[in-house]
Amino acid sequence: MKNKFSMLGLTSLVLASTAVPAHAKLFSPWIQAKAANSGGTSDLFVYFDGPFAGGVEAGIEFLHIDVFGEALLMANDQYLLTANLGFDIDFGDSLWLELGLFTGPIAFHFPPQATDSGGFNWELLSASEKTQLEQAAMFAGFDDLSAVESEFDMFNDMEDDLSRWVFGWNLARVRVAAGVELLPILSVGFYGQLGYHMLITGEEVAAGAKNEAIDQISEENMIPDEIRELLRKASGAKPVDPQRLNGFNYNTGFFARLHF
Repeated sequence: MKNKFSMLGLTSLVLASTAVPAHAKLFSPWIQAKAANSGGTSDLFVYFDGPFAGGVEAGIEFLHIDVFGEALLMANDQYLLTANLGFDIDFGDSLWLELGLFTGPIAFHFPPQATDSGGFNWELLSASEKTQLEQAAMFAGFDDLSAVESEFDMFNDMEDDLSRWVFGWNLARVRVAAGVELLPILSVGFYGQLGYHMLITGEEVAAGAKNEAIDQISEENMIPDEIRELLRKASGAKPVDPQRLNGFNYNTGFFARLHF
């Protein structure tokens, strides 16, 4: 009977050890080079010249809690950047599988545009609309339309600066990776990531700020609603549409990872 209990205890110990992920480490920093194919459901991804990218990732794992950042070069002066916090579970040893769930900010960066994106474009107004706006401006105490536009200089400069950026947050990002350990500190493999995000362009941020400024100035100067609409038309001001912010993003590819 004693031998039977000994065998049962030994069997339980073996099963318990095999159920624990073998790649677990108390503290493990890593850095990896990666080649990726990236995209998403948002039309913002068409701003990139192409879906293929190369980049780096670096992070720290502590008791399965991960903090890492990645930077992908999508094209000349076009970047996809993320920061991530979450957890993962690893299975295997020399041949391993990694499952993770993360959240964190995401950003796109683009080169400067050939023309300024800020400012008013009075050419968008018909002659009668422009005359109507000029009369309303004088009634509100402005000398001319240039004086009206000067009230929005801060927002026009903001739009020029922010037009190079897209900002957002990966509310949930799932990662699956598989690799083979070539050396004690070197692994190679492939991965896939899928994120559910909220994204907004810098231009949309500036347009929303201008929209609020038009409302405030109009209320202070008793400008009627139809004149507000003309100001919005000429300036590109509009409220942020929450329905346009959400979507999915993905990237898949290969990596070479140094883990310590």
